[in-house]
Amino acid sequence: MRQRLWTEMTNRSVAAWCKLVVAAAVLLGAAWWNVWEISRTWDYVDAAFVSPTPGSLEIARCDEGTESKGNWTCHGPFTSTDGAVRIDSISLRVPVEAGPGTITPAMVSGTDAEGAWSTDWGMAVGRLGVHAIAGAAGFFAWLFFQLAGDSDEPARRPVRGARTPRLPHNQHRNRRRRKTTRRR
Repeated sequence: MRQRLWTEMTNRSVAAWCKLVVAAAVLLGAAWWNVWEISRTWDYVDAAFVSPTPGSLEIARCDEGTESKGNWTCHGPFTSTDGAVRIDSISLRVPVEAGPGTITPAMVSGTDAEGAWSTDWGMAVGRLGVHAIAGAAGFFAWLFFQLAGDSDEPARRPVRGARTPRLPHNQHRNRRRRKTTRRR
C-alpha cells in the first residue's frame, strides 16, 4: 500500500502538483475565514438572541477609510436601555449618514463585548450570507482538491534494467534523421 501510494505521488505531473497546492491553499484559506466569521457570527447570535443587551451607542468618532457599501466603522460609549451595562468605547458599523454626535440603537452580548451590533434584521441575513459564501468556497475548494488528485497522465511504472546510453549533444536528432531518410 505504501509502495503504491509513493509511486502515485512521485509519478504526478507538475501541473497536477500545482493544482494540488492551489486547492489545498484555497481549502485552508476558506476554512480559516469561515472559523473567523463563525466567531463573529456567534457574538452576533449571542447579542441578538441568547443574552441580548439592547441599548444605544453615542457615536464619538468614525474611522476614515472604513467606508464600504454605505457603512463605516464608528466608536463611542454604549449604554444599555436599563442603564445596567455601560461600555466606554465600542465599535459599530453604521450607515454613512450617521456621523459623530448621532445616537443609534445597538445591542451587545455583555459587558466584555468587543463590538456592538445593529438591531435590524439585515444584519442577520448578512451574517448568514457570509457563511453561505464561505461554505460554498470551501465546497468548491474541496471539489477542486478532489479533481486535482487525479493526475493528467497515467501512472508509469519505473523501468528496471539497463538505461540507454546518454548521447552527445544533438545526436538524438541525427539518429532520428537517419531513420526517416532510410525509410523513404
